[in-house]
Amino acid sequence: MKGYVIDQSHSLSSLAFGDELILLATAKDKAQSLLHHTESYVKNLGMRNAAEKCASFEITCTKDS
Repeated sequence: MKGYVIDQSHSLSSLAFGDELILLATAKDKAQSLLHHTESYVKNLGMRNAAEKCASFEITCTKDS
């Protein structure tokens, strides 16, 4: 699944650090889809997401950035 596009042939959809996972997307609907895929994958491994530890944010370009 495509995440943040780096160039024409590379994209990044997640970063993993120990027991942490960062999901990257270019739009809210793509982030939601990526989250659903991730939840399904970890559920099949017998694991679960700790929703109480989760957070999200959005970076928006402005005329000053």
